[in-house]
Amino acid sequence: MATGKGKAKSSGTSGRAIGQVLQSAREQMKMSQGGLSEATGMPQAVISRVEGGQREAPRFETVARMAAGLQISLDDVAAACGSGDGKSRKIRSKSNMPAVAAEARAIQRELRALQRRVENLLALATSSEPRRKS
Repeated sequence: MATGKGKAKSSGTSGRAIGQVLQSAREQMKMSQGGLSEATGMPQAVISRVEGGQREAPRFETVARMAAGLQISLDDVAAACGSGDGKSRKIRSKSNMPAVAAEARAIQRELRALQRRVENLLALATSSEPRRKS
């Protein structure tokens, strides 16, 4: 049931608890609010308000998009909120983003080293060319 400016009534789990769970999951992934904003296409201000509990009952679509951006299921969000038993649980991210990021950095280092080698070889090749007589 909608109240006021399109906000739904809370049905047990507070917006603050949902926000804390989503923020915790984002921090576990070492992702910034800006990064989540890019991943979801949502404004960073909305993410900040949800995480800060400033939305009494965040819209389902908002929570679903944030969970998808964090690569966690809505079941995990509900379980971490405690599902009414008053106990929160830590979310296990299904993502291996830290490992992927480390591999990407290693590849970037290798590419830079190869680029330097190519530049050195080109410099050597151009400096050792015989000069043409005019």
